[in-house]
Formats: sequence, structure tokens, C-alpha cells
Amino acid sequence: MSLGGRLRFLAKDSAVYGMAAAISRFASLITFPIIVRYLSVAEYGVFDILQFFGGFLTVFLVFGQDSGVARYFFEYEDHETRRELISQSFFLRLYVLALALPLAWLLGGRALSLLGIDQEFLPAFNMLLLQAPFLVLLNFVVVLLRVTFSRNKYIFLSVGFSFTQAICWLTAIFLFDASVRGILFAGLLASAVFSGIGIYYIRAWLKPTPRLNYILQMLSYTLPYGAISALRRIVPLIERSLVALLLTTDALGLYAAGAKITMLFGLFAFAFQSAWEPFALSIGKRPDAQSTYNLVLKILVLLSCLLVLALSSIARPMIVFLASEKYVEAAVIVFPLLMALAVESISWITEIGLILQRRTGLKLVAYILGTLAFVVAMFVLTPAFELVGVSIAVLFGSVVRTVVLTLMASRVSNLKWDTTSFIIIVPLTVLSGAIMIYADNEYGLAASLGTFAAATVILLTLAYTVVLSSDERQKLKAATQRLLASRGF
Repeated sequence: MSLGGRLRFLAKDSAVYGMAAAISRFASLITFPIIVRYLSVAEYGVFDILQFFGGFLTVFLVFGQDSGVARYFFEYEDHETRRELISQSFFLRLYVLALALPLAWLLGGRALSLLGIDQEFLPAFNMLLLQAPFLVLLNFVVVLLRVTFSRNKYIFLSVGFSFTQAICWLTAIFLFDASVRGILFAGLLASAVFSGIGIYYIRAWLKPTPRLNYILQMLSYTLPYGAISALRRIVPLIERSLVALLLTTDALGLYAAGAKITMLFGLFAFAFQSAWEPFALSIGKRPDAQSTYNLVLKILVLLSCLLVLALSSIARPMIVFLASEKYVEAAVIVFPLLMALAVESISWITEIGLILQRRTGLKLVAYILGTLAFVVAMFVLTPAFELVGVSIAVLFGSVVRTVVLTLMASRVSNLKWDTTSFIIIVPLTVLSGAIMIYADNEYGLAASLGTFAAATVILLTLAYTVVLSSDERQKLKAATQRLLASRGF
């Protein structure tokens, strides 16, 4: 495909996955205002941290197999070899579940202590352990549907599970006046049903196999990825655990509510990430891949920064609307957390050299350094700045991780990045966000929206005149003219 054709393909896949993610997150948005009002601030903080622990447990049990299957699936051309690879990965998950879950059950009380949660929530924790096998299998199915471009089935599973889980949660609240444990039990039922549907969908890819030869070949790739995925999931756990230990349980609830607002940016980020890696790998061997990667990077940086500023400008009214006035103090942490996600999304592009060269061990080093930077900043900033300090520590860790990833990827590959967008757009966004927070606190929503409008004009102007090359501007003009002509303008 031409450069324009590639971008259209990437945009189409992002739109498909973005729609699925948007509808799925909409289901969470429906339940969030109800659950956050139904539970106390402290109980909601516990519910939130248990949800994140469930996500961490799922990723830990998978430990990089999803990334390995997605990467090596494209290494083989014939169907039977791909089927063998998928079957081996599937049965390996079953073996790991059989070994790991009984141990996790025995250590449940100690895990709660490390998370800063009272032992009275142990029954709720056990519900997460029961749900884990179904989430592992469902996650396996979703990844396979994505790499085989089975978009309709992917959408049904993603959207269907999210809405069914939301309905189960609301049923538990309204009909059974459920506790945290009861709400999690309702989610267990939804995951059991949809994991069964998912396995039925992919049954043709599965066959009995005693071998693990393809899994062993992938170990050098999957083990670092497993550690990376675990670190990604454990950082939110560390955030919340340290908030509970260093501050108060109510502060944990406030932090959880503020962080929940960032899921709106997550719709955009997840859509892009889901489409980006298969797309990037599919063109990685072509001589003109570099120009495509750089143009995608510039577009992503600009769109991410504008979306961060847009959501930050209305953070306070969003929190009041979704969670009530008792959570309004969480508005101040929204911008740093959103900016951390934006910086992380940039690294998904700049790290592609490590993925193409299968140097995931170096990627693990970057994630370890980013996590250490976050933890150190957390202990330094939290005592003085409380929740704001936590959010700034998250942003600092994300910046360290992205910088290290970008530098390492550049050294091991021939990819050269145009860093103009880093130097101009990102710092200006941080400055604009800081001004916006001040304006909102001192003068209210109108001042915040005015700051956002001014920042948008400046960023768009600089992006067009400075960040984009003359050739890219010409291509953008031509694409815009074709689009308007096709619409009859």
C-alpha cells in the first residue's frame, strides 16, 4: 500500500478497536457513578484496588504469552504451524493456572496486607482468584481474534463482556444490596459465560498437543514481555497501595476516582495500541517504513496532547457529575495522570525498533528504571504534596521509561526519529496544563476552557508550521482536498 493507504488501514483498525473499547468503557462509565455512590469512599478505594489486582494477576499468569503469540503468529505462513503455536500456548496457560492459583489462595491474607487492605475483604479477594482462570482464557481469545483480524467476533466479545459484567454488577447492587464481595461475584459470572463463548469461537485453532517446542522458541521474547506486562500492571497497584499506607483509605478512594477519569483517554490510547503493533510489524521490512512511522508519531503526539488538555479542562465538572461533590478534590490529579498516559502512548511507537529486533530484554530494563523512578519520586513527593505528589511521580516514571525506551530502540535499530514533536509539543502541553490547573482553581471553569482554546490554537499552528515537513504538509493538503471532494465540497 501507499503511505496514504497504510494510514487509512491503521485508522480503520484503530476505529474498529476504538469503537469496541469506547462501548466497553461506556459500560464502565454507566456503573462508575452508581458504584461510587453506593459504596463509601473507603470501600470504593478497596474495590478499585482489588480490580487492579485482578488485572495484575491475569497478566502475571499469562506472563508474555499473548505478546509472543501476536509476534510469532506472523513468522509462520502455513495454517497448521500457526495452529500448533496457538494450541501450545493455550495448554500452557492451563498448566500455569493449575499450579499458581492454589498457591495464590493460600497467600491471600498476606497479599491483602501488602496492598494495605483490611483482612475483612479476604472473601472479596477470593472472588478475584475464582475469576482469574476465566479472564486468562478470555484474554487469550481476544488477542487471537485481533491478530487474525476477526473484527466482528472481537467486537462481540469485548463489548458483550463489558456490558454483561456491568448488568451483573448493577443487578447485585439493586436487587441484592451486595457488598464488595457480591459485586465481584457478579463479575465472575459474566467472565465465565464469555470465556466459554470465546473458546467456542476459536475451537478450530485448538488441537491436543503434548509438545511445547514453539513455546520454548519464544521464551527469549515472551519472558521479558511477561515481566514488562507485570510491571505495567503492578505500578497502579503500587500507586494505590502507597496511597493507602502513606495517606488514608479515603485518599485511596479519591485517587481511584480521579484516575477513573483517565479511562476516557484510554479509549483513544487502547484503540491506537491495538491497531499499531500488527500494522507496524506488517510493514517493518519495507524500505519506506521509516517515513510512515515518523508521520504516525507526529500525528499521535499532537492528538494525544490535545486530548489531554481537553479532558483536563473539564476535569472538575466531570468528577462532580460522575462521582459527586465528595470526590471533587481529585480533580487536581487528572492532568498529571493523563499526561503520563500520553507519554506512555508515545513510547509504543518509538520502541518498535526493539520489537522488530526482538530485543525485549532491553525493553524490560527501561520498564524497571521507569518503575524505580516512580517509586523514588512517590516517597519524595507524597509526604509534602499528598495526592498531587503521587500523580506527579506517576508522570515522572512514565517520562523516564519513554526516554530510555526511545534511546535503546534507536541504538539497536536503523530507525531515526524526528524528535521535533517531543521538543515542542510535549513541553508546551505540560506548561499549558499547569496554567490550566491554576486558572481553574483561581477563576473557575471559564478560565480553564479559555486556556485550553488558546493552547489548542498554538499547538496546531506549531505542529503545522514547524513539526510537519514541507513534504508532509503537501501530502496533508492533498489528502484533505480529496476528502472534501469525496464529500461534495
